[in-house]
Amino acid sequence: MVESVSHSKVYLSNNEYHDIVIAIDENVPEDSSIIDNIMTIFTDASEFLYEVTRHRAFFKDISILVPKSWDDNLEYGSADFQTYDKSDVRVVIRENDTNHGPYVHKTTPCGELGDYMQLTTVYINDSDIASQHGPYEKAIVHEWGHLRWGVYDEYPGGNTGAPLFYAGPNGQIEATRCSTAVTVFIVEL
Repeated sequence: MVESVSHSKVYLSNNEYHDIVIAIDENVPEDSSIIDNIMTIFTDASEFLYEVTRHRAFFKDISILVPKSWDDNLEYGSADFQTYDKSDVRVVIRENDTNHGPYVHKTTPCGELGDYMQLTTVYINDSDIASQHGPYEKAIVHEWGHLRWGVYDEYPGGNTGAPLFYAGPNGQIEATRCSTAVTVFIVEL
């Protein structure tokens, strides 16, 4: 079982992920299409996750935390436990950057939860730019694997920014790759 990151309240129960928090950064100008697109992207990602896990997991409860600077809206509820600093997914504005692909900020070793997933407003609102990173649902589920299960990128180096090597639990240098510690059991049916 993967240990919980101190800030995350996400849990999996009866095949349902609960208490996912998507927070929009204070610097993001008010734009209702961001909320609409987040809802569409994560609904599609949930359906894809459900299929690829053979009906073992999907997103059930997601809260979208909007900045206090945005106008009040009757559809907005009050935040309970949701805060930007403790969010699982963060939406930021990066207009001058050319890389708008989703990524997980991960300071933990392989197999441990990441810190948060970052999405840009350009990625969320511009499907042409997003398509450079694959279909939304596949990209989000791919990043979810990094965030929730501590999976490293399987394609290090290049323009991904992923390291070619990392320091293992005992300080030894390891190549970024699939685990070499997989136990296999052969059984007769």
